[in-house]
Amino acid sequence: MAAEVELKVGEGWISGYLSALLGLSALGGVLCFRFPELLTTADVRAQVDPEMLRPILLGCMVVGSVAGALNFLFAKGRKQAVTGLLACGLAVLFGGAGIETTGRPASPYAIGLDWLILSLLVSALVFIPIEKAFGLRRNQLILRRQWRTDMLYFAVNSLLLSYILLVTMRAVPAVFGWAVSTSVQEAVQSWPVWVQFIAAVFCADLAQYWTHRWYHTKSFWKIHAVHHSAPAMDWLAGSRLHLVEILITRSAILGALFLVGFSEAALQAYVVLVGAQAVFVHANVGIDFGPLNYLLVTPQFHHWHHSDDRAAADTNFAVHLPVIDLMFGTFRLPKGEWPTNYGVIGPPIPDGLIGQALYPFRKEP
Repeated sequence: MAAEVELKVGEGWISGYLSALLGLSALGGVLCFRFPELLTTADVRAQVDPEMLRPILLGCMVVGSVAGALNFLFAKGRKQAVTGLLACGLAVLFGGAGIETTGRPASPYAIGLDWLILSLLVSALVFIPIEKAFGLRRNQLILRRQWRTDMLYFAVNSLLLSYILLVTMRAVPAVFGWAVSTSVQEAVQSWPVWVQFIAAVFCADLAQYWTHRWYHTKSFWKIHAVHHSAPAMDWLAGSRLHLVEILITRSAILGALFLVGFSEAALQAYVVLVGAQAVFVHANVGIDFGPLNYLLVTPQFHHWHHSDDRAAADTNFAVHLPVIDLMFGTFRLPKGEWPTNYGVIGPPIPDGLIGQALYPFRKEP
């Protein structure tokens, strides 16, 4: 079981881990510039101008080096700081922020190192401060129990982004292509983008709702139980997803969006919402949003879905819109209350990514 790490101010843990995070991110960023065809995804490259990333790359190197040096000098040289300093040094050695990109196109089989770095930096630097300021459980540590397992899920699922997209983008037309109506798609695309966006969120969440309910049946529960095995809720907890579940959920959502035929602008807006809300609803945030709980899925709403309370086990399946749970009688939100504990009801799930990846396919003793 991964131990907790308390990041106390003045002991060097914060500067050490910050140095490691930024140093490794800088090194990975330089490698992405040097080997874009192997380490960058086509979707990220299409949306992000590499020149905009150079100041971020430089900032990671500078702040990572300073944090590592301070830690090494004043906190007995923790290994995290050494990792950060070495990574920053290698980043400079390999070209630093001024490295020229080859411009070679990304391979469909590329590893999504660029997506891993961007999503990790944004998620950590945005949500960790939010959790510390508005935490539901103020004494919960940043590096809480089993954080390494969830970080490994975060890394592996990010690195496999190209392969996940490749499989789902090929599967969806093959499975749903026969049902496409050109007239329906043209009519939908004639709507204002903001109307398409709202409709896209509803269609995607409706598909995800019924897929999610299917996961909670006996035939598929063992795969979804991996996600519910997270012992605490925070910005990392939502990363704990079995690869089979990712492929099925992505295919179901993309299938619904593909059939209706929303415009590119509406889909991009939906992707932004998904990226932010997927992290936020699992976060250790104790804000009671009041009436907003009935409009958008919030941490309070989704935390009940992860509760080990049997009364809440099969409730709150929606990911974006609680109205879908209201429609089908699965809405649960006790006023002013939060779950006491989280996890799987029943036999425990093995620790670690490998054990959890194999768990659904093992026969019951």
